[in-house]
Amino acid sequence: DNTAVIGADKLQQVELLFNERPFCRRQKDNFPNSRMILCAGEGDGKDICRADSGGPIMLTDSKLQRYYVVGISSYGATVCGSRDSQSIFTNVHHYKDWINQNIEINNYLF
Repeated sequence: DNTAVIGADKLQQVELLFNERPFCRRQKDNFPNSRMILCAGEGDGKDICRADSGGPIMLTDSKLQRYYVVGISSYGATVCGSRDSQSIFTNVHHYKDWINQNIEINNYLF
């Protein structure tokens, strides 16, 4: 059954590089021209996949040893891990004010 979602027994992670919007538009015909979206990927077969939606993309501050959620995974290539695939994320910073208005303690994110 090709529609079945097969999960992993352990939490998975991958390192992805953020890409500039012009690059993303060249790679994906339907890439929205919006600051609400981030795209990441190196075209080396690393990608988000089924059941990854809603997961974070994070930046690290090695000096402070802190992680910052900068995006929420939205979608990737039709075939996971395709060459030249870009993963698409919702830009958390774009929603910062709304997030801060809707959480009790806002010191963690921003």
